[in-house]
Amino acid sequence: MADAVHKPIFLVSLPRSGSWVFYRKLARHPELGWISKATRKWPTSVTLNQLLRPFRGPDVPVEGSRIWRRFAREQDDVLEAAHLTPAARDWVRRMAATQVRLQGKQRFLSKYPRNGLRVGWLDAIFPDALFVHLVRDGRAVARSILDRREHHDGLGAWWGSRPPGWRELLERPPAEQAALQWRLCIEHTRAAAAKLGPGRCLEIRYEDFCDAPADTLQTVASFCGLSWPAGLLDELVRDVRSQNFKWRERLSSQEIAAVEGVAGELLAELGYPS
Repeated sequence: MADAVHKPIFLVSLPRSGSWVFYRKLARHPELGWISKATRKWPTSVTLNQLLRPFRGPDVPVEGSRIWRRFAREQDDVLEAAHLTPAARDWVRRMAATQVRLQGKQRFLSKYPRNGLRVGWLDAIFPDALFVHLVRDGRAVARSILDRREHHDGLGAWWGSRPPGWRELLERPPAEQAALQWRLCIEHTRAAAAKLGPGRCLEIRYEDFCDAPADTLQTVASFCGLSWPAGLLDELVRDVRSQNFKWRERLSSQEIAAVEGVAGELLAELGYPS
């Protein structure tokens, strides 16, 4: 079963970066299997899922947060190779192979925001894994994070991805918290990706995906060694729309200044003008 997992693909990003939309599009590739709404409860059992299949509706891709949370640490969401146990490695490989086998696919695809802080851990499980790192304008991410926190019992109640030192960020003003979370998570993912060696991680921007969705999906497929069937891309990209206009409407000038004050250098490096 473990040998069935070949070059799995991990889509990693900070929460609120548009990764859900991109994931649902990429998951439509006919060679990719993923954690589904139907299989997430018993993710390592082929037999049980096959028995229950007649009683379920069509499979749709999900993040599988319950699956990935079983490996969570108390202090933050970082997992390195040193944190990996043989039991965890075997379980994750079996889980991924089960999804591929149940769907009759060739490759495994996963999207879970906290895995952006676990690149080294995932690499230790799958030495041939490929990573697609999706980034988005930090001001748009900050606004979306703040919106989410306001609906979760206070501005410190929801993080999605907890970088090292995240508790200390609670002492900062809310906009700075969100901006620092964005910067720290991206920097951590980039540093871990740099250790993988060439050809293992592709960084893409949400804005480029929205501006040229077919081209971006084509680029990602080529990076992963995949090709799209004729006509499928045209179908997938019809409803792709950028939501970046919201931060300009909903962030105050003071909040924009706060975000740019702590994230300005990385914003500029990623091609986001002030």
